[in-house]
Amino acid sequence: KKKPYCYDVINFANQSLYCMPGGNEGKDEVKLYEEMAYKNSKGEAGHIQIQIIRDPASGTSRPRWIIHLHSVSLERELANKYQDQRQKKEELSVLALHDEMTGLNNYRSFSNSFKSEVQRSFRYGYELGLVICDIDFFKKFNDTYGHQQGDQVLRAVAATLKKCVRTSDFVARYGGEEFVIFLPQTGLEGIGVVMEKVRQGVEDCLVDDINTPENHLSVTLSLGGVSIDKCDMNLGSDCDVKPFIESADKNLYQAKESGRNCCIVSKYKK
Repeated sequence: KKKPYCYDVINFANQSLYCMPGGNEGKDEVKLYEEMAYKNSKGEAGHIQIQIIRDPASGTSRPRWIIHLHSVSLERELANKYQDQRQKKEELSVLALHDEMTGLNNYRSFSNSFKSEVQRSFRYGYELGLVICDIDFFKKFNDTYGHQQGDQVLRAVAATLKKCVRTSDFVARYGGEEFVIFLPQTGLEGIGVVMEKVRQGVEDCLVDDINTPENHLSVTLSLGGVSIDKCDMNLGSDCDVKPFIESADKNLYQAKESGRNCCIVSKYKK
């Protein structure tokens, strides 16, 4: 009996819900919701769920409709906020496991992944290769050309390592000018082939001189590797990988003593 009034005016993006051509009833399924964006008279935007069902008590000549509107703007805002938080958490996780300068995995990532790979190789009886690489005379290179040029070399070597191994292999920056690679399901001969490919790749890699762009600089790499078979992997629940690293490091030291820019690989011995 009182004059009707309106709290707000909402402009919906999909007006076909209400204006059905030819007098069709349109959205009359009880469980069907349509979600869309809206904008009110103040220009404020949001999202709303709409459910339109026919009033079963109304006649066929003058049908009535029950329209249920449910704002989902808050749900969307929270979902977006959660998505942003999850994305930031994933980005932090990536940063925690990757070396910022080279983009390779870092030591923590290597340690965790290598332990898992040792356990997997032991379970299925696979051989496993471990390689440690070191840039020759890198301190002297830094002293001569500067640390910025040294960083450029580290990035170039890292890219070469990734290019020279399989996608199933794992490459990480071990620290300083040292890198580490492990090669799943790879025996002694295969490890030697990969090591030589990496050594040659780094030797052939030319790095732009940041001070004199028309010049190019190069470095060499020494590599020490070990082949680990199942009988050497029965390490118990703690899965200590330190002995394998020490064994590969001894071969790296031998490569350095042999004149550098070479590869030494052997079977792991307890």
